[in-house]
Amino acid sequence: MIFDQPYLVILCALALTIVVEGIAILIIKRKKEYLGYSVLVNLITNPVVNLIILIVNSIWGIWNIWFFSGDYISPYIIVLEVIVVLVEARCYRGMTGMAMKKALGMSLVLNALSFFVGIAAEYIYWEFIW
Repeated sequence: MIFDQPYLVILCALALTIVVEGIAILIIKRKKEYLGYSVLVNLITNPVVNLIILIVNSIWGIWNIWFFSGDYISPYIIVLEVIVVLVEARCYRGMTGMAMKKALGMSLVLNALSFFVGIAAEYIYWEFIW
């Protein structure tokens, strides 16, 4: 299966994030250059975060447990996501010159959207495909 290979997990997560956040940023900003900013930012942050999650889950032996299953809650993932929102907001501010408050809001919306779409995709995978 695809999730037997860690690099495929990271690539799938990155692809899903780029698609979801790319569509969302085009709807929010209506400028194609923002799509490029989103791709660049996610190429930096997404693989790092997903690699950390894979390593931690592997060490703790919780690889096959769904994040919101009730069997296990991972507060460290929330901390990682908050860090990503802050880092990406700073990147958006630096690339676009937008106010930090607006960059932070945009980063929060984009990351929340891709986070929940990722959780839904993970649930569908484990529930119906695996």
